[in-house]
This record gives sequence, structure tokens and C-alpha cells, in this order.
Amino acid sequence: MKLAICLVLCLILSQTVSAQTNVGPLKNATANNSINTNNTLEDRFGYRADDAVPNDNPKLTATPNQYPTVGTKKYLMVVGHWTDGYRFDTEKLWKQAFSDDPLSFRSYIRAASKGKLLVDGQMITAEFGTPACGIKSISELAAAAAKTQNISYDYLISFADCGGGAVAWRPGNAMEVYGQPPNAHVFNHEMGHSLGFSHGHTYSNCPVADDVIQAPDQCTVIGFSDTGDSVSGGETLYPAHNRWFSGWLNNSQIAVINNTGLYRLGVLGQEGPQLYLINRPIAPNQIALEFRQPTPFDNFSPDDNRMTGVWIRYTSMEGSVFNFQLDATPETSTATDSALQPARTLEDATAKVKIKVCETDKTGATLAVALNGQGLPDCTTTVPAPIIEAPVSDAKTGLKPVIGGTSWPGARIVVSSTETPVQTLGEAVADAHGQWSLQLAKNLDQARTFRLTGYQVIDGKRSDYILDHPIQVVDTPAPPQILTPAMNIQTGLRPVVTGTGIPGATVTLLEYNQPNSPLATTVVDGYGKWSVQIDNPLPARTFRLTGYQVIDGKRSDYILDHPIQVVDTIP
Repeated sequence: MKLAICLVLCLILSQTVSAQTNVGPLKNATANNSINTNNTLEDRFGYRADDAVPNDNPKLTATPNQYPTVGTKKYLMVVGHWTDGYRFDTEKLWKQAFSDDPLSFRSYIRAASKGKLLVDGQMITAEFGTPACGIKSISELAAAAAKTQNISYDYLISFADCGGGAVAWRPGNAMEVYGQPPNAHVFNHEMGHSLGFSHGHTYSNCPVADDVIQAPDQCTVIGFSDTGDSVSGGETLYPAHNRWFSGWLNNSQIAVINNTGLYRLGVLGQEGPQLYLINRPIAPNQIALEFRQPTPFDNFSPDDNRMTGVWIRYTSMEGSVFNFQLDATPETSTATDSALQPARTLEDATAKVKIKVCETDKTGATLAVALNGQGLPDCTTTVPAPIIEAPVSDAKTGLKPVIGGTSWPGARIVVSSTETPVQTLGEAVADAHGQWSLQLAKNLDQARTFRLTGYQVIDGKRSDYILDHPIQVVDTPAPPQILTPAMNIQTGLRPVVTGTGIPGATVTLLEYNQPNSPLATTVVDGYGKWSVQIDNPLPARTFRLTGYQVIDGKRSDYILDHPIQVVDTIP
């Protein structure tokens, strides 16, 4: 098997915190560091030069856009011992891997995935016999031990005393660790490979003049040095696009930028857009943009370069994730100040892309992006008012309607009344596509016209107010309307029924004079429209539909019966 070649020595900090167990550590194991030659320094753990092994399973080496890994997964750790050999400290391993220690592997995965992937850990010990170190052999011994005890798992972590280091299949469900690690970083690193993350590189020594950095063609490629990536030289949470690749960010949190304009990035792991991607005509295929603030795992000071600028990586996500971090301060001798700072611009001549960081603060970063060789937009461009799209103007609504619309991506939207004094009704942050919605914080006055307005804020700059947007607040809802199928038209046995109603109301469809047997339910969207397919086949005959809608706990009258001709076979 061809191995991915790299060389990395990761610095790992020891932590002293309380341990809590799920399936607890094995108390009969003892540690004897004097005979474990793996750890020459307590605070270091040496990885193998080939610790990411490409997986030759064709199902795993195809070219998907994502390789989702979500849900609760069973991680089995098999701690192996050679005959009369070194005994691992299993209590320490448990604390590092599966405990609720705030810096454990379990806590790391929960934080990186925002709970999309959860670790359910179990540990067993096994006698492996005569030393037989080698890639795959340790996993085979551990799998045999699990089979003997009839233990199933999703991921297998195998331990044996084999001179230090660790390997994992990329992507895959097995890692091998060859010595006692001082903390959880080895698990975070190797799990990254299991998720499909390759060792990354850095574009260094890029030319810079007048705060414009030319990349990547003019840069030098160096290994690792990405302190924001746990598989590439850092000890932080995985980068944003790696998280999307693993299914941990949804499509409202990321967007591919296709138009020149201003964009707002939220703080990674908090609200607002988490990731912007920009396509390139050649590999690496995309530019990935993210913004971070300190966390227990992103342990930088608030004024650190990596917290005050935007992290830029060139990436290809085809089967595995391959990253090239941009060192955006190439005039210094280190890559630990890699983020693109405010007032600085990246110019990628090959992709005809320019990216300028306008401003950053603790809530996010504002970017000016120019595509197709266009000029950069002015960072001081006047912020336009957002648009309310739903409910539509003059629509009938309930007492606490959901308001939605469009704005600049990442902007904070404030919706209020036009009355004096102005009353704030709710706030929201637009997603990566500029979509936003919010439910009003309290009931509106009943049975009258209510005029909405609002504004958006980006980088502390506030837009003008929205022109007043009237809605009709109703006390008792009228019946919804059925639009299709039209009356007396032929339909199949499970027709799709559409209609109109009050935004946010729940519509229930029934057969006329059969109030206790609902046929289907759905919710009216923000535009006053609804659509639902009948759950179970209807009888082939004239069928009289009816129904009602409920909002704010108040139910409408029934729809006047709506006959349709249900047929088994449509001619």
C-alpha cells in the first residue's frame, strides 16, 4: 500500500482536570514510564512520518463533495500488552479520550462538530502476545480481541508499545497508537485523518507590496505550519471547510461566493456565516475563508494575529481534504501570524480573485471580494436597507408572525414597528446566503393593520429603515383555501394538495363529515402558501375534501367541501 509521506512532531500540553467516566478506566492496569521508551519528554509525542494511510476502499476514495460523519458513534479502545511488556496507564488514557474533561477527545469532537458527532467510548485490555508491530497488525489484534468479547464498534483505537507515533486510515475507522500520549491531541490528530483530512501545507514567502499579497503561484510551499488545523501542525479545532466536509455545517452556514460584493463572516462556532468558498479554475479548487475567536481549543489571546484577521486556505475536497494555508504576513519569519489582517488584500491572479479584509471585531469580519478581475468594492459602501419578503405586504397574519427576508450575508437585522416610540420586535443574523427570519418576541395587537419596518447593521454601520410594510393581524383566522387539485378534477390515490393560509398556521385536511380522521397536516410558509401530499391512499370515487387552519391556538371554520375525482388509473 502506498503511504502518504510526511514528518510531524506535535507539541502537546499536559492538562490537570477532573475525570468523569462513561464506561470507566480499568483500575488493574499500571503505568511504568521507566520501561516505556516512547516518551523521552513528557510534553512531546512523536508521530510517524507516514501516519495518514490512504484508504484503498473505492467507496472511500471516490470524489464526493462531502464525507458526512454524524450521530453518536461507538469508539472502542483496545489497550494491548505484549507478553511481560509495558503496561499502559489506562486511567490516563480514559481521561484523555472518553471522559468529560473539557480538553478530552470526546469534548473536542463535540465542540468541533457542535454536537453533530458524539463519542460513545468503551475501553478493554488485551494480551497481544509476542511483539508484532506493524501497520494493520495492531488493528487486527485489537479487532480479534473485540470479537472474542463480542463487542461491536464504529471506530477502533488500538494501543500497543511500538516505539512511539500513531497512524490512521484516511478516511477510515481505525487508528493505531504506539505509545502512551501525554494528552488528547494524538486522538484529535488521527481522528482528523479518519474523517478524511490530509496533512496540510503552507504558502510561504509570497510577494507583498502596498498591503497586497500575491498568491499562490509566486509562493513557496512548506510543510505543516498551520496552527489552525490539528492535522497540520496545530492543536486547535478543525478548520471550517473540514467541518463542512464532515457534515457538521449546514448549507445555510456556508456559501460559495459568485458575485463581487461585501460579505460578513461570523465567528466560527457561533452565529452567522461560518464559511465562504470561492471557486478556482485549477487545483487547489477553492479558497476557504473563516474567522475565529478564542475557545478552550483555539487557545490564542484576543489580540493574536489569528484572532484579528481572516484565515485563508486553498483547498481541494475530493475524497479527502487537502489544504494549503496562506501565510498572509510573509514579511515575518514565522507562519504563526498567518491571518489576513484588516486593510490587507489577497490577489490571486490565476483565479482573477481579490479579497480584502475591511474590518474585524469580536463578532466577525467584513470582506470585500472581487471576482473575474473586477475592482474591489469600497469597504465604506453605504449599507442598504434589508428587504422583508414574508409575510407579503398586506397579508393576514397571526398574533406572533414569523418575519423573513434578505439582506447582506451575515448582517444583523432589527425588525421594529413604525409607531412612536419605536418598538423593537425581534433581531436575527442573516445566513451565508443573506436569508434571515425571526419570530416576533411578543404578540401584536389584534384585528388591525400593523406596520413593520427595520434595518440592518454590518461593521457598526446601520442602514436606512425599510419602507413601512403593512400586515393584517387577525383575531380569528378564516378558513384556508385549496388551490389544487381544482374542484372535480381527476387525481391519483395520493394527490398533492396546495393552497393558501395564514403564514405560520397549521393546516389539517379532512374528508367532509369525517372530523376525526386527518388526511394530512402541514404548515403555511411565510408567503401564505402550503403544500402537502395525502398520507394514505384515498378511495377511488368522488372524494369531498375539507379542512381548517390553527394559529395562536385559534381554529378557523371548515373549508367548504371541495370535491375531487379520485381514480385508480388516470387515463
